[in-house]
Amino acid sequence: MKPIRIVTAFFDIGRAHFDGYERDNETYFAYFRFWARIRNDMIIYCAPDHAERVAAIRAEYGLADRTEIVTVPDIFAIEPDLYRRMQRAAEDPGFQSFRCYRAPENGAPYSYVTMLKAWCLADAAERTAEDSMLAWVDFGINHCGVTYAKSEEFDFLWEYDFPEKITAFCHEDPAGVSLIDTLQFMMPYFDGSVVVMPKALCRHYWESVRGAMEALVKLGCVDDDQMLLLIAYKYEPELFDIRLEKAWYSAFSLCSSRQFTLVSRNSVLPDEKQTQVMARLAKNPQHPYIKRMYEKLIQYYYSE
Repeated sequence: MKPIRIVTAFFDIGRAHFDGYERDNETYFAYFRFWARIRNDMIIYCAPDHAERVAAIRAEYGLADRTEIVTVPDIFAIEPDLYRRMQRAAEDPGFQSFRCYRAPENGAPYSYVTMLKAWCLADAAERTAEDSMLAWVDFGINHCGVTYAKSEEFDFLWEYDFPEKITAFCHEDPAGVSLIDTLQFMMPYFDGSVVVMPKALCRHYWESVRGAMEALVKLGCVDDDQMLLLIAYKYEPELFDIRLEKAWYSAFSLCSSRQFTLVSRNSVLPDEKQTQVMARLAKNPQHPYIKRMYEKLIQYYYSE
């Protein structure tokens, strides 16, 4: 069984000012502190001005010697040309009205930073000497109690015999999911909060995820890591080991012997998400998506 090295990151992209999706930096640090006592080696990517704060949280649990901090002064310098093209695509009115509802993943900054989860894994693989499994874990996973109720239960060494594939967690079998429907209706089939793979696959995974974003941009679209994972899976399904989950953030409970106290209310499956979206649309019949559907029907089928 290979050791699991956890990779995570925190970059401030102004989430505190995302209308309807606000989370400030203090919220993210609280999220991280909830699970940061996990005893695995961890490599954390962040801006230089957050390095001391992030390292201190791990040090609170006596894990400074199992923590590596990698500072990235400017994340937008990693893929500057791609980011500029993402900005142009995200600002296009046709793309904005094509999407079913407004959300952070309709914008370039959020979609870009979630794409960089795969870049962090590839970089971490180059910094890892031993033949390990690398596990991406979102810095803010669990949101201080969405799925796992007790912080102290993360005081354990995460061990599991993962296969030599990309292990990803889904709410539904992605083999039967439509790419184009998912792009428009924004259904969250993949749970991108945890992705696990052998060190040898990390570079390939980054190239695949980046290629997925390139494909979206060529179509005049952007999207976050959930969509990028779906595209990567559809292109190379043989590389993936899919684990089905009934609640968000289930990776630790599904893939460890640790007994967690779970919050039973956390179940956000695609049909429930659809209900939420329909409720939003019903409240606003002038929503850009509905207006676009009507206008396109008139344009293509009823205009002389």
